[in-house]
Amino acid sequence: MRKLSVILVLILLTAVCGAAAEEITRGDYTYMLYEDGTAAITGYTGTDTVLVLPAEVEGRPVTLIGEWAFAEKTAVSITVPEGVKVLGDCAFAKSDTLEEVILPASIEAMGDNPFNGCGALVTISIPPENTRFEMSGSGLYDNEELRLISYLLTGPETVGTVRPGTKVIGGYAIHFCDRLTTVTLPASLERIDEMGFMGNENLTTLTIPQNVTSIGSFAFAFCSDLVSLSLPANVAYFGDNPFYDCRADLVIDVPLGSMTQTKLEEMGWVLTDR
Repeated sequence: MRKLSVILVLILLTAVCGAAAEEITRGDYTYMLYEDGTAAITGYTGTDTVLVLPAEVEGRPVTLIGEWAFAEKTAVSITVPEGVKVLGDCAFAKSDTLEEVILPASIEAMGDNPFNGCGALVTISIPPENTRFEMSGSGLYDNEELRLISYLLTGPETVGTVRPGTKVIGGYAIHFCDRLTTVTLPASLERIDEMGFMGNENLTTLTIPQNVTSIGSFAFAFCSDLVSLSLPANVAYFGDNPFYDCRADLVIDVPLGSMTQTKLEEMGWVLTDR
């Protein structure tokens, strides 16, 4: 089951870029040149700590930062230039030193958490004229999709809070937030996407709100200290292995006779009345 948010990003990516024409390397950057005259940055091999990304190459405007393009780099600060419209899935992921990202007003779409695994990241700056994306508390939100894109560990907190009105926990949104022991989720929540909570090793308890009907693949995978998970009655969809590598004694509270119970039993879970 593919997520609506990712489908929308792919549609916009196609509209922005058209068909791929040629891959080139200029300096430390790898680009894809598209037939419509635009370009994407798809890779970077440099080691600069302060990066201002190129706005154009070969006279073509850069409109896309590709998936994993700047993953596992050494930058402390990255400025994305005006004209970039799309940040691909995990575009800056697992960059342990990254503390600050400055985004342009031109951003129109973001895939699954572009900042996944950036444990030192405390600042994402977005111009106020871009009303679609917003930092609120520790979260980066898409105000059109009502989606949490990324949760940042900006302080010493151990209890995370997702703001009211949010309907979607995006892919990788709360990923490797190692200090969190629980997360308070809003009643408005309807969907948890693939790997939404994956890798939170200190997460111990979690209550999923009543309106959630879809839980993606590996949503709670590698949450090795999770001992108590409360699920609502009407979860109609579970992706693959949502509890992969969780504790063997994980207690999952489910309303008896519910759709959620039926789906879990179809997946091979043996549920008992306590």
